[in-house]
Amino acid sequence: FTVPFPQSPPDAKPETVTRAKSDALKAALKSRKLQVGECILVLPKNFVTVLHVFLPSVDDQELVEMVRFEAQKHIHFNVERHIITHHVLSKEGVTGSHVLISTADAPVVEEPLSILTGAGLHPFSATVSSVGLFNLFKRLAPNIPEDQTATLLHIGAWSIEMALIHKNMLIFTRSTTNGLLKLITDWNAAAPSGHTLSMENLDALNIAESESVPG
Repeated sequence: FTVPFPQSPPDAKPETVTRAKSDALKAALKSRKLQVGECILVLPKNFVTVLHVFLPSVDDQELVEMVRFEAQKHIHFNVERHIITHHVLSKEGVTGSHVLISTADAPVVEEPLSILTGAGLHPFSATVSSVGLFNLFKRLAPNIPEDQTATLLHIGAWSIEMALIHKNMLIFTRSTTNGLLKLITDWNAAAPSGHTLSMENLDALNIAESESVPG
């Protein structure tokens, strides 16, 4: 389910806006009688830079410095306030390491984190939606041969994400903010009368059939 946040006036203080969103989230959980144990903060890919790199070291401490140097090449503003993290995917003997780097501007993380903590939720970790997509794939298809390359595509209401997996490693990600809601809006603006599209009848649109029209 989704939680619609209340609209705040343009001159509202940031802490007031955050508190209103926390209250909306708390009310939504209470109305559904949901009790949350452990939770993870998942950041949308379009707000986070994700890089797969091969670094010439297998020493963990050296990798920390190399990761920061590599990440800063892709940060074009406010480098000092960016959060930079990494995960070692694999080590190739003594030649180097395959590393996944994630960078995000601090407010991108702090705002949703403040909303969650204000609602009484305390994430034990944070990840990126594309990494979550990769982890889900690995869980559902654990026996995919290592020499195969797979492309994952997630079409959501607000965004579309693609993840490329090679040798069981996430090596490439892309995202766009044009999701199903944008598709529905564009379709209905051009569709003939009586053939409108909605989330409820979306399965009527079959892109494999040129004559497929909702109605």
